[in-house]
Amino acid sequence: MEHEWPSWQFGFDISTEEGDPTADYLRIHRRPIDPDPLSAKNMQSMQDWIAACVEQHDLCRVNGNQVPTRLLDFGTNSTELEPRLVITADEPAISIPSTNQAKYAALSYCWGNTSNFPPLVTNKRDITDRMSGIALSCIPQTILDAITVTRLLEIRYLWVDALCIVQDDEKDWQKESAMMTSVYGNAFVTIVAARGSDSHAGFLEPQCHDRFTTLPFRSSNHLQTTGSYRLTPSSDDASYCEYWRDILASEWDTRAWTHQEYAMSKRILFFGKRLHFECHQIARAEFTQATMIRYGPSVYKSLADFSSKNDIYSFWYDTISLFSGRRLTIQEDLLPAISGIAHLVAAAIGDRYFAGLWSGDILTGLLWREIGDPGERVRYLAPSWSWAACDQYVQWRYRRPDEEAIEECDIVDVQTSIIGEDAMGRVSSGYLTLSGRVKRYTDQSPWPDEFWSRAFPRSTRGSICWETRICAILLRRSSTDDMDHKSTPDTIIEGLVLSSAQREPNIPNDYIRIGSFRIQKSKGGDVNFFEDCPVQRINII
Repeated sequence: MEHEWPSWQFGFDISTEEGDPTADYLRIHRRPIDPDPLSAKNMQSMQDWIAACVEQHDLCRVNGNQVPTRLLDFGTNSTELEPRLVITADEPAISIPSTNQAKYAALSYCWGNTSNFPPLVTNKRDITDRMSGIALSCIPQTILDAITVTRLLEIRYLWVDALCIVQDDEKDWQKESAMMTSVYGNAFVTIVAARGSDSHAGFLEPQCHDRFTTLPFRSSNHLQTTGSYRLTPSSDDASYCEYWRDILASEWDTRAWTHQEYAMSKRILFFGKRLHFECHQIARAEFTQATMIRYGPSVYKSLADFSSKNDIYSFWYDTISLFSGRRLTIQEDLLPAISGIAHLVAAAIGDRYFAGLWSGDILTGLLWREIGDPGERVRYLAPSWSWAACDQYVQWRYRRPDEEAIEECDIVDVQTSIIGEDAMGRVSSGYLTLSGRVKRYTDQSPWPDEFWSRAFPRSTRGSICWETRICAILLRRSSTDDMDHKSTPDTIIEGLVLSSAQREPNIPNDYIRIGSFRIQKSKGGDVNFFEDCPVQRINII
């Protein structure tokens, strides 16, 4: 009897010590991982990465001299102090932006489950005590570790949201959350605690890494070239760069606030399973001498590279697609958690902002599509026409370069009511008035099947209440030609599906967005579906 033995494949990472002749001769860029994030080698790497960025990258230089309202101060290396909260306007050292003492670091981390693991915060009742000093024994490990790194980098000040914003003062929270653009954008470096899921986890504990074996090497062509190299079992997933996998696997990368903090920071030190560095232009890692592509988009670099408003709109929709679906401890923070990026986009395009949509591209902004099953919407976050009203991932349809769009709908009016001081922050209400071709659903005029397949997420198709009035409004008609002779000319119509916000028949009232539709001629769709429909004015809330 013959037995067929299973085949096995093993992968190994090859690394060499810095200075080993084998590294240059065999062109091995990978270096062994040091289990101690603060080893002499790793500290030197951090300092070298930051210094090279400061000296060589114009885009990464701090744009302005604005500093946060409050910072944690722990003195200089020669005069170490117990950490204390300071008001920056009262600090002489910070009032001279050209001095090294004015530099500050910012921390990006996960608060975690605040009921099980309460974070240390600043409240109205204890802000005076915080300014007198904070005992090290009271500070959660993640913040302690950030203080350690900041001190070793010879930076005197650190910004931590839990301590530098008065958490039970709604007015202060609104004011400070609106400053996230400058807080992270002007920080000399942002420290990312990618290891751990709450403020008590810490990120500097030495880690045990994979087993390895060291093999000697002698060149058969150049006998004088001798050294050694190390074999370490590699990860099963080789499709991503190792530092990308490190970030993707972190709790930190699932949070809404951290997306903005990352995107606006000029220099970032990631402390995960490995030590990584990013700036607006490059990425580096402790295990390689090679320069790599950064993990995600840089807002400053992206906006600097774009030449048209359409490019910036596309960047915004891509940003929201990456941001949506992330987790928030407080759901009402959804719009504030992206407002910093919104402020930068507004400065670049000059548009008005309405709960996540831009006045110059509202029709495209309305055509977001929910991905996945919708959750229960308990709290009001935004008008139904905004992607911010949805608690799932959202996407926009990719538009081909040769696609020509014709607007089939006029925007009569759009308004939102802002809560607090941040024009890009929370809203209490809003409405959008459109004028376009409207098709009302009746049993006598059924809608085509492909319409429904696009209109609603799968789980909601059987739960639509047909006792309410349902209608659709056409927003846009797009056409493509066959300029490259590689694709078929096509026509696509897109719009919104709406439901009456009230149940009284024959009484004009407001509508809510319950879905979107897309009908494509090349897939058998009736792109003349709205041909005989009257133009009507619809108010959506």
